[in-house]
Amino acid sequence: MVAGLAAMAQFYTAGLAVFGAASFVLHQRVGWLVQVASLVTVLLLIIARVPFKVSRLAILLFVLAVLQPVLAFAPRARVPELSALHPVNGLAILAVCLLLERALRGRS
Repeated sequence: MVAGLAAMAQFYTAGLAVFGAASFVLHQRVGWLVQVASLVTVLLLIIARVPFKVSRLAILLFVLAVLQPVLAFAPRARVPELSALHPVNGLAILAVCLLLERALRGRS
């Protein structure tokens, strides 16, 4: 699953930026890939007529992916505690990817 691999890569690219080996540009670009991959996943599951019980995980994944840059930038100056949820949301994205993959494997 592309979104899951990209979500894992996000932690690595963030580490590169935090420890000075790269800028956050790569982290941002991979983040956009997570958003696009999660949207494509939702659309493909709708087209495949996967039961809502499974596709709701993909919808949750997309919502979390859209929320991710909002958490990183919007409240940073005024409410840094809210921006601190950015990495927690990243873990939630990864967890939903794993749950979605498990649900899809159970269907095959």
